[in-house]
Amino acid sequence: MTPGVDDDAREALMGEVTGTPSCSGGRPPHQPTAERRRQARAMALRGIPHRHIAAIIGVAEHTLRKYYGPELTAGMADGAVWTADRIRGLAE
Repeated sequence: MTPGVDDDAREALMGEVTGTPSCSGGRPPHQPTAERRRQARAMALRGIPHRHIAAIIGVAEHTLRKYYGPELTAGMADGAVWTADRIRGLAE
């Protein structure tokens, strides 16, 4: 309750408060597929920027990081190992 404001005045200004807001609108949650996970990892391995991977898969960058984070990390790690092996091979 706001001090100095009666219930009728509060309701006239703010409308009736009825508990928790409804979240029925918006898109359904993203459902990653095994194929999209494989694509994300393969693109991350090749050093493709996340914004491009997201566009190819058809999701926002935030959604990409949220649902494909392990694949992005693993792909980047695999790419770093591959690069290190190639450099080591050239040095020998």
